[in-house]
Amino acid sequence: MSTSSRGPGVTHRRTLGPPEITGGRPTLPSWGTAAERPLPGRSEDTRGRIIYVYNHAPPDYQCPFCRNIATGRGDFPVHILARYPEVVVKLNPRWWPANPGGALVVPIEHYENLYDLPPRLGAPIQEAARDTALAMKAAFGCHGVSTRQHNEPAGNQDVWHYHLHVFPRYEGDHLYASRPSWAEPTEMALRAHQLRAAWPTR
Repeated sequence: MSTSSRGPGVTHRRTLGPPEITGGRPTLPSWGTAAERPLPGRSEDTRGRIIYVYNHAPPDYQCPFCRNIATGRGDFPVHILARYPEVVVKLNPRWWPANPGGALVVPIEHYENLYDLPPRLGAPIQEAARDTALAMKAAFGCHGVSTRQHNEPAGNQDVWHYHLHVFPRYEGDHLYASRPSWAEPTEMALRAHQLRAAWPTR
């Protein structure tokens, strides 16, 4: 297996595809030494089970989220709303028509999707998502908040770095029946300022 770059100073191993089905049950590939397992050093969970992951990023993938986190720059305006030891929250540059100001919770370490995300990042991601939701309630006066997370092309993932969407919600907003578009930079700056000002004290 070959390593591939995911952004500044980040490497990630590509892994095998779906397990074979034998006798109606999935048969996971057997691995020899630790060096032959997917994601060396990250291939076992807290109970010592080997975790098999499914990645789709091409070998030369340059992760836009790793670039955003490391440099504060990107192909679209980058507004970091909050930084935590293991997670950042950034304004999503794509907005749904009735739900402007959506945000993305992103682990600083590069993990492509839910399958290879280590359990230790679950609590930090949840903390950041909760703070994002509380900031949206205070800043936007939204009626509710939704979260959404995608894995693999069939699951509508389009950036190969795990991220959790947080949406401000309003009665009758038809979020799931609408399509996003790129937000205006001036409106993004305004919404980012509003969210930072309303961020819960840590």
